[in-house]
Amino acid sequence: MFYLMRADELAALPAELIDVQLHTHRHRTPRDRDLFLKEITDNRASLRRALGKERRLDQFCYPFGDYVLDHVPWLELAGVEFAFTCDRGLASARSNRMLLPRVMVTSALTSLKLEAWLTGALELLPLRRSK
Repeated sequence: MFYLMRADELAALPAELIDVQLHTHRHRTPRDRDLFLKEITDNRASLRRALGKERRLDQFCYPFGDYVLDHVPWLELAGVEFAFTCDRGLASARSNRMLLPRVMVTSALTSLKLEAWLTGALELLPLRRSK
């Protein structure tokens, strides 16, 4: 079951293994600049309360991979260095740092597929669509 982690649960995560970073605070992706920036600001403030004021929070994952190109300059305004989509692909030095691919971890993701994605081998396989 999906639920949001409490502040004490976030604080208990081992920082050397898990890097908690930005999302939109209400798990929505507004198309309005001010609303979008408020989502980032609110999320950053909430995470800093839970993780410590000194915590560097400059990476972002688009909720459900939902984004438009307008979000790129808005994230830069918010001090974000890197942002991750749910688009399939490998990142390279030429990739837009605000539109990087990421893998969605779900119950349908097998350990073999995760390993293939992490090594880049998944990109060599044809994309199969389920019926």
